[in-house]
Amino acid sequence: EIIQQIGNRAGRASRRVGVLLLAASALLFAGTPASADAIPGESMPPATSLAAQVEHLNILRERVAQLQNQQGRYDPGLLNAMNGLSEALISVGEFREANDIVEQQIQILRVTDGLYTDGQIALVHRQLSIMAAQQNWLGMQDRLTYLSWLLERSDTLSDSERINNIKVMRDWTRLLLSRGPRQQEAAYLFQLRDLEESAL
Repeated sequence: EIIQQIGNRAGRASRRVGVLLLAASALLFAGTPASADAIPGESMPPATSLAAQVEHLNILRERVAQLQNQQGRYDPGLLNAMNGLSEALISVGEFREANDIVEQQIQILRVTDGLYTDGQIALVHRQLSIMAAQQNWLGMQDRLTYLSWLLERSDTLSDSERINNIKVMRDWTRLLLSRGPRQQEAAYLFQLRDLEESAL
């Protein structure tokens, strides 16, 4: 019976791959999932040409570099400028650099606010969107584990916020089940079961 239930879940997850990929794409270009708090910043304006996009990206890069030189790499004053740069990088498909920027934002929050804080949650959601676009399944698994730590240690999230985050994690896990490494399938299935139970 357990094997049959696992098989049924795998079948349902496979049928949802197309929907999840579209959802991942929508989350990616929205910058932050709907369940996560939005992070204020500057987004890429409509560009009339590739040259205009490159120029805008360089302006944002220079602004971040200037702030780093003036304030240091871990100053909270960098967060808004870095958020605008990561959104602009995502919009043109520069996922690796975007992920590096988001990771630095997380490190800034870890240094200034503590190792596991609610402010990191929206940034981890953004990393998951970037990694889904890259098809970086192992990276996604690492970020899901980290996100679960954040949720477990939070004492300020409301019940509805916690449930919404768990549902987003469940959807990412379904994507991993359908598209991730086959040798991890059993782990994904058990993780999916736990997340579905937590979301009830």
